[in-house]
Amino acid sequence: MSYVEHLAEEYLKKKGYLVTSRIRYQVPKGVSKKTVSGWHDVDLVAVNDKEALIIECRSYYREERVKDEAIKVKNNFTWANKYALKKMPLLRNKKKRWIYLADYLSPTLRNLLQKKGIEAVELKTWLIDFLKMLKKRYDATGGKVGKEDITNRILLCLIQHGLITQDTF
Repeated sequence: MSYVEHLAEEYLKKKGYLVTSRIRYQVPKGVSKKTVSGWHDVDLVAVNDKEALIIECRSYYREERVKDEAIKVKNNFTWANKYALKKMPLLRNKKKRWIYLADYLSPTLRNLLQKKGIEAVELKTWLIDFLKMLKKRYDATGGKVGKEDITNRILLCLIQHGLITQDTF
């Protein structure tokens, strides 16, 4: 699991989503450009009572290949929906949001993805909201944290010691 996937998973859990990762599915021979059937995966699927987020995470991509990246992501979402997600009862009758989450997004890639019906989100956007949520919780408990995932504890520790401040986010 990449750092982008891990941070997104922790953020979404804090927002009340049930999150699972690495939903593997097989694409039959001849559907993709491959001459044999191949395995693919969806990085994260997050579900709450109203919606399902299907998320592809990237820590990097090659700027000179943004058109290929947009097509690849759209294909992966299409195949995932056809070969895996339709079989998941928790996703039935939910509004689905297709999200491409990246550490950095160029305007070109953002526009290409949005034209294909895919939300393009920079990790920084979610991180800022995540830090605000953690800070609010930390302040509300008088600095007592309790049981938290290691990532949350590290972030809370940085907030507690003033290394991440309101000015940071």
